[in-house]
Amino acid sequence: MDFTNATPHARLEARRALLTTGVTAFVPTLLTAPLEDLLAQVASWGAQVDDSVGGARVLASTSRGRSSRPRVPAHTGSSG
Repeated sequence: MDFTNATPHARLEARRALLTTGVTAFVPTLLTAPLEDLLAQVASWGAQVDDSVGGARVLASTSRGRSSRPRVPAHTGSSG
């Protein structure tokens, strides 16, 4: 499930739905998006880690895919 553009209400509903299937904790995945959007979503998830609202517990978050960040070569020095 991609939570990249999920609203706070949608995230809460997903947490509650996961709990009804026996999932007690999970790591939401954020798919390819501009870096600024990913950072905003991570911050937003962090603000919603309140276990008192019910639902599966959020453990962390992970990002998959390529962001719009420019590529940085692995090796920038000379080889000789």
